[in-house]
Amino acid sequence: MTKIIAITKSVLAPIWAQEDELLDKVVDLADYDAVNQAIPDDTLSIEEVFAEDELEEIYLNFAPYLDNESILPFMASYGNAVFCLGVGEENQGYVYYFDLDFGLHLLTKDGLTTFVRSLTDA
Repeated sequence: MTKIIAITKSVLAPIWAQEDELLDKVVDLADYDAVNQAIPDDTLSIEEVFAEDELEEIYLNFAPYLDNESILPFMASYGNAVFCLGVGEENQGYVYYFDLDFGLHLLTKDGLTTFVRSLTDA
């Protein structure tokens, strides 16, 4: 797990650099049909960008609820919902949304940069 966290930290560096701007953004679910149909919200706000030194603890907190151990939470939405990054061979760079009530949903296979560019102002 520590190796995955170390590799992922370099991928997440741009997220930490943009933290203030990201906290003013939302995910517009109109762009994500499957998620939009599964949950009642129109947008998902970004409430927190997890700090580098929190990643492992947060991963361990969510691991029992995720069926895939190669998914790492990196940002929080409201409630107990998180945005996650795929860190395995099959899902490297995929971005997911996970909510304890509504489950895990793939947002994009096109990588973190594409996901960040798709965010809209709150």
